This record gives sequence, structure tokens and C-alpha cells, in this order.
Amino acid sequence: MALLKGNISGVSTLTTPGRIYFIQGENGGLIKIGWATWPALRMARMQPHSPVILTLLHHEAGNGRQERELHVRFASARQHGEWFDPVQEILDYIEQRKSLSSPPEYNAVDVGPHHPKGARAANYASKAFRRSQGLNPHNYDY
Repeated sequence: MALLKGNISGVSTLTTPGRIYFIQGENGGLIKIGWATWPALRMARMQPHSPVILTLLHHEAGNGRQERELHVRFASARQHGEWFDPVQEILDYIEQRKSLSSPPEYNAVDVGPHHPKGARAANYASKAFRRSQGLNPHNYDY
């Protein structure tokens, strides 16, 4: 029996629309190629567990099947799981995809105040970032 990528509801994410994202660790660190509905929120949830600051390099419309195709394409650079060495081929691919994205799509906030998840996601992301900086996530006094 083949194991399908999916969520806890059992729905396959192979064809579910979402966003393919590229997240990189600071100082030229590894690049994660992943799929999520909300890449900025995914990164915010990863940040507290990462020893380095993470940056969302790019995201674009896609599904789990397209994500897997990228994993196969860049397999020679894979370090572990969905994390890849920042080889020139991957960096060039990201730059090419950025140039093809329309500015509104590329610069769009994944979860804005107009979206039901917006306020909660923005609050979570802000707190995760403050924790990653060693700051009190509940105190915004500077």
C-alpha cells in the first residue's frame, strides 16, 4: 500500500492548491522546499525550532505534486528531508521564478487582515519572531 502525502483528514495534498515555498536559513544556510496553504505562517511556526533565522525567499501557487517534482529535480543537493544545499541551480531557479511572478502575487501577504486567519496568523508570526530574537513575545515596548 502506497503512503500518500496528506493531512490528518486523509485528503491528499498532491493536488490541493496551495503555495510552494523556499525558506532559507541565515548566512547562506540550507533551503527548505515545501508546500503550505500559508507559507509565512509555516515559517513562523518553524522559526522557534530553528537555531538560525529563517527567510522566506519565494513562494508561488502550486500543489504537493509540483513540490515533489522539485524534490526530484534537486535531489543531488538534498541534505535531509525537504532541506537542500543552496546550490547555484536552486538559487537560479528561485530567481527565475521570482522574475516570472507578477508583483502582486509575489509581494502579497499570505494572510492579511482581510482574511479570517489574518489577525491570528500575524500575531503568531510576530510572537514567534520575537521569541527567536530572545525578546518577550508579549511585551512590545522598545
